[in-house]
Amino acid sequence: MRNESCRIQLGDKKWLFALVTLLAACPAYAVGPSTSAIQKVEKGVKYFQTARFVEAKKAFADAEAAEPDNPLIQFDHACALAESNEVEKARELYLQSALAKDPKVAASSHYNLGGLAATLGRVALGEDPVAVNKEQRKVAIDHLMTAVGHYRDCLRVDSDHADARYNLELLRLYGKQIQAQWDERDREEQRKEKNLLEFLAMIEQKESVLRSQAEGISADPGSPGNRLAIRLLSENQRSLREEIAPLKVKIHKQLNSSSPPANPLDVNVDGGTEKMKEIAGVLMDISDEAAEKMDRAADAIDAMDWKIALKYQRDVLDRFNEIYATFAPFVAILQRAVGEQKRLVSDHDTQSGAHSLTVDNPSSEDSKNPETSKATMVDRFDQLAWQQDRITDWVRTLESKARLERDTLAKAESSAQDNAKLNTTIPSNGNDLEGPQGLEEKDSVSIAADDAHEASVHADAMTKALDKAIELGPEIVARSSKAMSELKNERLADALPEQKETFRMLQEIADLLPKDDSQPDEGDKQNKDQQNKDQPGQEGEKGSRDEQEESTAQPDPKKDSNDSQDEGSSKLSSNTDNESPSRQQALSILQKVREREQQHRQLQKQMEVMRGIRVPVERDW
Repeated sequence: MRNESCRIQLGDKKWLFALVTLLAACPAYAVGPSTSAIQKVEKGVKYFQTARFVEAKKAFADAEAAEPDNPLIQFDHACALAESNEVEKARELYLQSALAKDPKVAASSHYNLGGLAATLGRVALGEDPVAVNKEQRKVAIDHLMTAVGHYRDCLRVDSDHADARYNLELLRLYGKQIQAQWDERDREEQRKEKNLLEFLAMIEQKESVLRSQAEGISADPGSPGNRLAIRLLSENQRSLREEIAPLKVKIHKQLNSSSPPANPLDVNVDGGTEKMKEIAGVLMDISDEAAEKMDRAADAIDAMDWKIALKYQRDVLDRFNEIYATFAPFVAILQRAVGEQKRLVSDHDTQSGAHSLTVDNPSSEDSKNPETSKATMVDRFDQLAWQQDRITDWVRTLESKARLERDTLAKAESSAQDNAKLNTTIPSNGNDLEGPQGLEEKDSVSIAADDAHEASVHADAMTKALDKAIELGPEIVARSSKAMSELKNERLADALPEQKETFRMLQEIADLLPKDDSQPDEGDKQNKDQQNKDQPGQEGEKGSRDEQEESTAQPDPKKDSNDSQDEGSSKLSSNTDNESPSRQQALSILQKVREREQQHRQLQKQMEVMRGIRVPVERDW
């Protein structure tokens, strides 16, 4: 018997599978191979040793025809097939020889099967494994996991098989290394592709998932699998912290962009440049605070201090929310508030015994463990109060944004009307409305009238929604604040009516939005995203990579603005265009409405109120 093997070399990207040729009768069989079969095997081995694999393959095939059930010959034939790149035929023969009673033959067969699978994985990864797409990643990983299984089978048969043990460890290390490289590449692509609000939504969702996972582990700290889960949770928390640096870059880019809507602030006011620097400094401080809290959360996770870890993770989400409220437009914040309040009301309504649920009167499920039920209920009310307080903050922001946006819309409408009055003096190229050109002008007038009407309806609906937000804002804040206070005092039955009234008023505002802005399925989208966040078994970095999954992601405002500017400038810049005055008026209104929707020209006052001075907020929960 001859054994020639070599280990897989992953470091230099040369993956070779071991080849083991076997000669001589197996003592486990009562009757050895025939003389003819032995001669053919001897010939095949000589061919194989001189790299004449085609001749070796034929010789072993002839030997197998003479002894069809001999695992030794099947194994040698498989080796020749493998070297001839007939991988599938080789795999089938290895699987047969792996059933041999001789443990050496069985172990060698499993070992070579592992080598074949590893080779297929290497082929799937190509010359640049880091750059392969996600589909090819899955194919490669499946092959590598198959190789791992075969090496383990080899060790089960022969626990002293050093090469199998070496390759198994090598594959484990390589898998960890390449996965880390893929994760980093995915993060870089997300950083490049997403605008500020989309990127912020992504990292906020990931932090929410990590917090849900921490809650799940803290609820069952004695679980045997928690050691690995805790390590992964800590690693993912530290990995997410690395996204703060690109977040700050995106904030700077947004603030310093000269073209709307990248800059949400109007700096053409007294001290505008200095004020911009001050605002940028505040936002950088908020981002740095988020990074610090993430580090502390990771340290607390390592120490299994779950109360502290959850507190810091909540602080991180609060910092993200501050940044979001600064840049998000009125409609987006309204939809987020409506969706979250709807979810809370729905959850509380469907909760068993919701109107009688208190710390001293827990649910039947919690009462099964009297020692922990009260603490669990306190934590639950603490979470509910925090969620309601976020809604209160959004509503406060809504009111201020509505006032500024209402002024912007009024100015846009006034400017459009002035332009229309000026353009009414432009002659219609001296043509009457008869003949082909006259018919074209009639069509143009008709289309312009329709566009003007549509723009007017859109602006009127938006104005009503903004006015309603200004009117109801103080009452909604009061209702939501009272609901939060009741939740802090563990009185869900008293909080629920206030939450329902808060939702009713928010929905009343949303119902007034123009049809293209109302997005009636937003609440369902928020509910679905929240359910995904609350799945503690899903890993933040990997589980949500392909989702995304981002309930608060906004369309690229820069693209929208540039489109509107190009359209407006191309159609309104010249008095020699063949546009009718009504058409020009409609386009001017549409342009101003788009600018209003992004509200990137009149938010200096809001920033002074919201970000100019850091007012301490009591969060004594």
